[in-house]
Amino acid sequence: RIKGNIGYGIYIEDAIRNTIINCIIERNTCGVSIINIIEKFFPRTVIITCDNIIQHNIIRENSDCGIYIQGSIHNYIINNMFQNNGKNSNKRGYLGEYDLCLNNTKWNEIDKNYWNGPITSPHDILSRHGPLMIFVPDFSKGFLPTP
Repeated sequence: RIKGNIGYGIYIEDAIRNTIINCIIERNTCGVSIINIIEKFFPRTVIITCDNIIQHNIIRENSDCGIYIQGSIHNYIINNMFQNNGKNSNKRGYLGEYDLCLNNTKWNEIDKNYWNGPITSPHDILSRHGPLMIFVPDFSKGFLPTP
């Protein structure tokens, strides 16, 4: 149980292949945040935040958002229950009142989640902005060049 944090319940930055499973994530500012810091993209190493799994969790009553993903690819958000997230949020582009925000991300699998009620037909998940770059390299296995 991850509860009552000012800021993030779980914060993942510049990391690959993390699994968040069977958790109750509640009453944080933001339940789960997965971020790739793009300004670290070019100097010497390349780390793409990717292949993260968020599965079988209860994500509820987080004041800003349930899950926030920025600059990350190939994330799997499957069989989670989202309830009453974002009551104090001023963000836009969420499904189910701020349960999920996608910002500069693509190739995610979002399936079989419960959004304050089951969604039985196709439903758009809005995302903010769009790709910052026309070409987005796919380093889904991670990449660290040798010196």
